[in-house]
Amino acid sequence: VNAEAFNLPVSLESGKITLSQSGSAALLQTDFGLRVSYDWNHYVVVSVPGIYSGSLCGLCGNFNGDGGDDFVSPNGTALPAASAFGNSWKTATSGATCRDDTDAPVPLCTEADRRVYTSESSCGVLTDTRGPFRQCHSVLSPITYSENCIFDLCALAGMHETLCQAIESYVAECQRRGVSIEDWRNATGCEIACPMHSHYNSCSSACPASCADTTAHLRCSQPCTESCQCDDGYILSGSRCVALSQCGCSFQGHYYSK
Repeated sequence: VNAEAFNLPVSLESGKITLSQSGSAALLQTDFGLRVSYDWNHYVVVSVPGIYSGSLCGLCGNFNGDGGDDFVSPNGTALPAASAFGNSWKTATSGATCRDDTDAPVPLCTEADRRVYTSESSCGVLTDTRGPFRQCHSVLSPITYSENCIFDLCALAGMHETLCQAIESYVAECQRRGVSIEDWRNATGCEIACPMHSHYNSCSSACPASCADTTAHLRCSQPCTESCQCDDGYILSGSRCVALSQCGCSFQGHYYSK
């Protein structure tokens, strides 16, 4: 925060801004309704109340319900293509590795590759009516997620991590909408290695107990989420699971681990 490292959770501006752990993601919340969730890897969700409709700008558009007028640069210029739009919002942050994108076509899949990527052992698992995500189909269509998955695998030569990330995005949104998802990782080869003293849970509390707030899970109103959950007898201290006796201390709204 402002170039200073802190353990989560963090409370700023007398509680007007909070940062906390939500499952395996970091969650920023403000007193005016902004929520930003980041899974520390590839998936970001930004949400704001409807009162801001048409009043926003940036990579997420203007939030007016019309996707046709979102490609606007910081100076208000309407741009013709997604690449020019994305490039216009790059920042001059020191150490950033973003490069200008182009409208060059993505290499097309061969028919053989596409058959593999659309199969139920790959991106097709998202739309499989007998698969682990079937309970979510009526709540959130998997079509766009599956198409994006196939597109990305074509562009990245079938990199398996890309498949896992595509599925994770769909699972996160399904769970955010309150849909229970079966354990899908073993069947897709997307297992995750949890840190010491923790284990994978496909439906763990989105507000895990921590040294800074040992009863957070008891007051949690958010739907469950998949994450690495601390084993019995251990509690979250920053990003590690420790015995309760090994907790650090809190001072002026900040938690300091041992």
